[in-house]
Amino acid sequence: MSTVWKCFITLAQREFCIHVSLMLSSVIFVLGDIQLHYCVLTLPFTLFMLGIAIWLAHRIKAWKFHTDLKDIDANYHPSTRKGFWVAILLEGDYRDATTEFVRDNSHYAKAAQEGQIIGTIAIDIKSDPDRKEPPDSVAWLRRMAVAKPYRKRGIGVALVDVALAHCSEQKFRAVELITTEFHEAAKALYMAKGFSISNSFPKEFVFGLIPITMYRFRRSCTRNTSLEEA
Repeated sequence: MSTVWKCFITLAQREFCIHVSLMLSSVIFVLGDIQLHYCVLTLPFTLFMLGIAIWLAHRIKAWKFHTDLKDIDANYHPSTRKGFWVAILLEGDYRDATTEFVRDNSHYAKAAQEGQIIGTIAIDIKSDPDRKEPPDSVAWLRRMAVAKPYRKRGIGVALVDVALAHCSEQKFRAVELITTEFHEAAKALYMAKGFSISNSFPKEFVFGLIPITMYRFRRSCTRNTSLEEA
């Protein structure tokens, strides 16, 4: 839900909001026999409905696509190639604790008992129904999130490092993920970690009225890590 406001601001500046508002104004003026200066109220009404639509879209997405979070052990831990890691708030300096903790504690339930969870990341196996690549050879990075008060402190970097190290250890040939145009900080982090945009595609919501650009990122797991460290 952290991107709702950013999404609203961006979409509110696009042409479709003006088009919808003008269309409503015309309908009200012609069919409703309402004075023209009252018709301008369709703009705040359009923005209000846009905000509701974005909020509902986020809620529906969480309900429909986050089912794996209802039982993390069942979805991630039976397979050694999958993984789910958390960063928790410990006593002392987070810079001394975060990286070591997420490397040593991949069990979500244990982490939840030991401290406040402030970040998550997961590795799944990419679904490839078209068989464009060798079976189970590409990892799928997902559930990357850091609590808002703890962002820009290196926690996201530590989580991504742990996930990438796991992918290398499990001999995946590549890692992929999908994010939206509104996740600027996440995109910058992925680019800094060697990901590149393999393609982008539009995804439409609310009967096509809200178009959002999605980005697919990819990173090879066989790259020369010494170059990255240099």
